[in-house]
This record gives sequence, structure tokens and C-alpha cells, in this order.
Amino acid sequence: MNEKIPEGAIPHMNKRVLAILDELITPKGPLTLADLASRNHVSERSVRNYLAEIEALSQCEGVGKVNLLNRTGQVTVPDGFPLAELRKKATDDYYHYHLSAKERRAIAASLLVNSTGYVTLQQIADYLYVSRVTIINDLDAIRSIIEADGLLLHSQPNKGLTIEGSESDKRQFLLAHKLINASFITGGHLEQHDNTSLEHILCKIVNEQEHVHNRTLSEAAFTRTVHYLLICVNRCHCGAYIEAPTDENPSPNYLELSQEIMKYVSQYCHLTVTRNEQQAFASFLARQRFSRGTRSEKDSLRLQLLTRQFIEAISSELTPSLNSDFEFFDNLSSHLISTLSQAGTESESALHTVEDIASRHPKAFQSVQRHAPLFESFSHRPLTRIELDYITVHVCAALERVRNDYMAFRIVVACHAGLGTSKLLMAKLHEHFNFHIVDVVAAHDRKAMEDASADLVIATTPLDRCPLPSIVVSPILTDEDYVRLGEKIDELRLHHHVPPRNTPERDINAEAIMQIISPIAEEMLPEETSAPMLQRMHRAIRRHFLEANGGEQAVFLPELHHLLPAAHILLDAEAHNWREAIEVGSALLLRDRNIEDTYIRAMIQTVEQFGPYIVMAPNFALPHATPGAGSKRLAMQFTRLKEPVSFGHPKFDPVSFLCVLSPIDTNTHLKAMFNLISLMKNAAFRKDILAAATAQDAYTRILQHEYLLEP
Repeated sequence: MNEKIPEGAIPHMNKRVLAILDELITPKGPLTLADLASRNHVSERSVRNYLAEIEALSQCEGVGKVNLLNRTGQVTVPDGFPLAELRKKATDDYYHYHLSAKERRAIAASLLVNSTGYVTLQQIADYLYVSRVTIINDLDAIRSIIEADGLLLHSQPNKGLTIEGSESDKRQFLLAHKLINASFITGGHLEQHDNTSLEHILCKIVNEQEHVHNRTLSEAAFTRTVHYLLICVNRCHCGAYIEAPTDENPSPNYLELSQEIMKYVSQYCHLTVTRNEQQAFASFLARQRFSRGTRSEKDSLRLQLLTRQFIEAISSELTPSLNSDFEFFDNLSSHLISTLSQAGTESESALHTVEDIASRHPKAFQSVQRHAPLFESFSHRPLTRIELDYITVHVCAALERVRNDYMAFRIVVACHAGLGTSKLLMAKLHEHFNFHIVDVVAAHDRKAMEDASADLVIATTPLDRCPLPSIVVSPILTDEDYVRLGEKIDELRLHHHVPPRNTPERDINAEAIMQIISPIAEEMLPEETSAPMLQRMHRAIRRHFLEANGGEQAVFLPELHHLLPAAHILLDAEAHNWREAIEVGSALLLRDRNIEDTYIRAMIQTVEQFGPYIVMAPNFALPHATPGAGSKRLAMQFTRLKEPVSFGHPKFDPVSFLCVLSPIDTNTHLKAMFNLISLMKNAAFRKDILAAATAQDAYTRILQHEYLLEP
């Protein structure tokens, strides 16, 4: 077959193999099988397999035959053996990955099934970067894949290929083959789904409805359900609606759950959901496995609070401060939850980029290292160098975002295919940088890059003979990309003398408008009317920006005043010790059935087990337990005690204020919790809330202070 393989690229060398290959080329002392397994967070058996793969590739690529592992477990490279030549041939770039024939045919089949109208052989060939002859040779195999699932492949002269079959069979094909990110062709043009934020939304919807209906999907069923909804949303958006189900009507319980989930899918994904869609989804749910209890979220809240303490600690040493950067808190806490709280899970090996960034920012790394004991108290082990490197990358990325002073740069975005990738990357760039994006071009269009008069090309794929300075990033713009992009800008400033320009102003957002309006309203209006009016204005402005920008982050991450209405604020409550404080601090949540009695007992047991880590600021505690311990809805109760009580904290006792948190997952409460801790660390706020006369007065003061937090 006449496939286009990038010259010199090794097709199947994955990231772990590359990491081990790099260690072999530049060893920092004797290497053993156990050393490599420990440093790369894999088993010794995996390392043996990776070494065997390197040996096979070395021979296959003409570098030479070599034995890397001896009988005693020592890993050595013979003197003079040119292993570095193998590294030059290797690529860890996703876009250079060479599909096997089986993978290529499966993707071609998905492209056909997921498309509307006719698809030509040339369109498939262009998408897969192979010749038309290759697709012709694959056609029988592609037909077999499609027809094995009850669909028919038809060919029409001068039009192309099309699929005949029911919409339900097409979706079943995509779900069975796990092709949730499949591209499609409509109107003769290739389109690509941006499923990154969409999947996040759907996970939140399903998770919340699990709690509301007190039914929990198994891990595998939860994943299948989210994949089903991804396919449903993408198919409906391209005009492919499901027919009426032919099986028996599902039970009312499944239909009710389906209707609730689909209601929010319709609202947040801008989708018209038909009754057929509701019934088909209910039938799907009836075939899934439900289990009692919730998926493991053990200790997530505790780790989030430790993350907040860690950020405060490093902010006292690094400039600028990261205390008000919610995105950094969200990213870092999510990363740590996935790596520290899931024992037995293999993490990715340290990539060259991560190690390089950490080594180039010694001050940030040293600060991370100094305050790592906060996380080590949670994991009950020292953090590895790889884990410290990754945390350092998160810190450096946050510092780059806060600096955000790249206003003089004209940028061209270059993508390898479709509008989906470029839109995703542009959204990320607009969110965090003040770049002036002058054009979006195809990766091969050198002339368009030259004509753009830009300072930098930001590409999602390596560029061949790019006429301008360029950098390759992921479409989702990872933390490593943020740091490398900042360093590239510094390099251009230093060596290329980019001229200053009048740059466009930053996009106006809801918080910026409220920052301007709030002081004027508070000055001009009576106190009893300013807060309600500000609240109504804020909701209206926020709704406008959410509708314009698809702000799912704000939709799913309520702020503090959303979770602390006056009805959930209790002033001058009496308690004689910290246990009674937690009980009285939960009374309103228990009254409104946001929690069960078991949740109060779980909060007390948490303090008994881990100590007073919930005391987060002077005179303030944040009692909580895991969602599965009896929390039914996302809610908070703020309590001001008549007399302070001791929790046993050496620095912040005694406690006069506490806020009980009832979470439903590991994320939805993050923004409110972040703002609450930020406020409680402010002495002016504590003094102000101490002076509140009523619950409504306290709510008004919380609302006003939250508006003043940096966005």
C-alpha cells in the first residue's frame, strides 16, 4: 500500500519508551531494572517489554543489534553503541503517529458512518494522509466492518460513498467502536468535534442526576453513558435525529432519569431534544448496570484544602502572587487528586518537556520542594522527582498566565485540518493571552503565513519550512504549552526586537463590568436596595455573557453567594465544643434535606481521624465529608458562633465561624470554596461579617465582598 509515512519517523514508539530511551542515552549513574520501573512508575515487567522494544527497533532501523539487560538486572549500553541515532529517528509527536491498517480502516469506517451525505474516496484519503489507492485497496475491509453491524455501504458514481441504515444502528456502531471523537463530512467539508468541554459538561450532568435520583452507575456504565450522550449531541447538531424506538417502553424510573438528564443536555448543549431521543436514552439506561453508593472520591476535599494552603505558601515566595488564581487552584487540585489519591494507578512518565521546564525554573522548583510536605502528609510517602516536576510545571504555567503581558504580538494560528481544532486553540489563547490573532491558516499554507505580517506562528502540528518563528502546541493548550509559549515570547523579545504596537484591548467580561458598576450603585442607592439590584444586574450580565460565550465553567461552578442564601446563614449559634459546632452548623442543611444524619457523623469522624486540617483561616473552619457519606445536594451553611470553640489548631484557633460544605462531586463546589477561603483570610471581611445583624445582612455583605475579589 502506498501510504505517506513521515520520513525518518518511527511509528509505534510511545512516550514511556522514549523516556526510557532518553535515560539510556544520558544515564545519571548505574541503571537497574528496578530503578527504571520506580522512576517511570511502571512495573519491572513493563520495563522489560520497553527495553525489548528498543532492542527490536534498533535492529529494525539499522542502528544495530544490542542487548540492554543482563541477568543481574543491570541495564547497560555497550561502549560505542550509537543508541542516540535511534532517538533521532524517533518522534513523540502525536501527529507523526503511523496508523496500522486495522486502525486506518476503522477510522475510515467511522468517518463514513458519522457523515451526512456522500463522502468521496479522496476526502477519506486526505483526512488519513494516505493515497487514494490505499483507500481503494482498503474498501472491501471497510465495507466488512460497516456491514458487520447491520449497515450498508453504497457507492454512487460522481457522488461518492454513503451509509444506509437506521440512526440507532449508526449510533450503536459509533458507541461499540468507541468512536466518540469521530469527525464527519457535511456539505463536502470536513468538520471536527470539540469534545473536550462537551464531555466535561456531560459528566457533570450525569453525576448530578445520579445524586438527585440516588442511583449510581458503575464506572464502566458511567463512561458508556457519557459516550452515548456525546454521540447523541454531535449527531443531533449535524441534523441526524433518532427514530422512534422499536423495543418495549422503558420503566417510568428510567424514563424519568432520561428526561432529567436530557433536559440539562438540551439547556447546556443548545440542543433540541425530541421525545424519541428521551425514550431511546431511557432504553439505553435500562441496559446499564447501576450500583449502590458513589464512585471513589475519598479524601478529594481534604486534598483540595491542602492545595489551597500550598498555593498560599508558595505565593509568599514567588512573584506574582497566585492566591487569587482560581484556574491554577482548579488545575493543580485536579492533577493532585488524579495522581496522589488513586493508589495503584500508573502515571505518565516524565516527558523531556516537563523535566526541562522544571530545570529552567529553579526558584519555582525549590519553592515546590520546600512545601511538598503538605502533600506528603496526605500521601504518606515522599513525592518523587517526577511528581515535583509536574507540580512545578503547573506553578510556572500559572505564573505565565498572571504575567499576561504579551500584548504586542501578532499571531497566526496554523492547524492541520478542520475548524474544530483552530476554534479550540483560539478560545484557549483568547482566554489567557492578549495576543492579536491576525489569521488562521492551514499548516501547509506558507504564502498565507508570509502575507500575515505576524510575529509568531502557533501551530498544532510541525511545520515544514515555516517562514516565521513558530511553536507547536496541543490544541487544548496544556500547562507545558503555556510555559513554553511564554519562554518563546521572551526569546523573541530578546533576540528579534519585536516593535511595540497599539494593541487591542482585552475582551470585556461580566466581572469587569460589575467591578465598574458595583461602587457606583453602592454610592448612589440606599443600602436596602443596592444589594438586590446588584444581584439582579449581575445575573442578567452573567446570563448575557454565558449565552454569548458558552460559559459552561460558570454554569457548573456556582459562586459563594449562590450557595449561601440568607436561609442558609445562622448567626450567634450556641455550641460548647467543636462537635456541637459541627452539629449546629449543619442544622439548616439537615432541615432542607440537603444532607442526611450520616453526613454529620462523617464530618466529625473526619476531624477525629485527620485532625483540625479543616481550620483554614483565623477563626474559621470548613467542615465536610465525602459525597458518598450522606450529602444529597450541593449546598453550604455559614454559621457564626455566639462564643468561639477550640478545634485544636495551633495557629487559627479559636473558631468563631464555620461553613459546612455538602458536595456532590469533586469539582462543582470549587469556585465557591475558593472564594470563601479567600474571604475568610481577609481580616476586613471577618470584621464585617462579625458586625452583621441579620442573616440577610450577612448575605448582603458576603455578596458585596465576593464582587471585590479579583476575577
